[in-house]
Amino acid sequence: MRGMIVRRLLCLAAVIAAAVLIGYRGGSASFLLFWTAVFIPVISLWYRHVIRTRFLVAFRAAEHTVLRGESTTAVLTLTNNSPVPITDVRLRMTDGKVRFREGAEEIRCFLLPGEMKQMELTLSCLHCGETLAGAEEIRVRDLFGLTESRFTAVSKLHVMPRTEHLTDLVIAPVRQIERRNRSRSYYGDTIPDGQLKPYVYGEDVRRIHWKASQLQG
Repeated sequence: MRGMIVRRLLCLAAVIAAAVLIGYRGGSASFLLFWTAVFIPVISLWYRHVIRTRFLVAFRAAEHTVLRGESTTAVLTLTNNSPVPITDVRLRMTDGKVRFREGAEEIRCFLLPGEMKQMELTLSCLHCGETLAGAEEIRVRDLFGLTESRFTAVSKLHVMPRTEHLTDLVIAPVRQIERRNRSRSYYGDTIPDGQLKPYVYGEDVRRIHWKASQLQG
């Protein structure tokens, strides 16, 4: 952004300098410098208008409901329907709740007139609930770097918590359940592995030994 401001100031200074030269000296060189300094911003504004009306961007996730931590794919589509090339496209992907494959957080590309470019991305969601994933900010600069157009392309994802199969849980012997009100050793790691067995659907869920289940992954 600072570089863009500097270029704008230089262009304005060129117009003023050319006007001063025309007033004091005249000549074809002064007029050429003046009209060149005026013509460049006009082209930049026209370029910005074309990009804002002819540049299309879309982000589509393969699944709108995903599990937390699991990877899914998405397609980011960039289309240049303008008669001019787009030389500087910069994309910044959403961060915080969504993690993209390494190297996909910041993307730069180039589009020829009439070109459509599709990028397949891999992402994973870190938190449960609704979240937005995609290109949080897309910046397109003109050929001279005087103007900038911004776009966004995101998709809403529903992130569900991970689940565990009941067969992965283990239960403690009945005698341990009967003594749990009299002793807190049930909550420790004092139960030998030989006294544990996999959980079978229909058994009393109060017999599940949660710590042992967690240790088994």
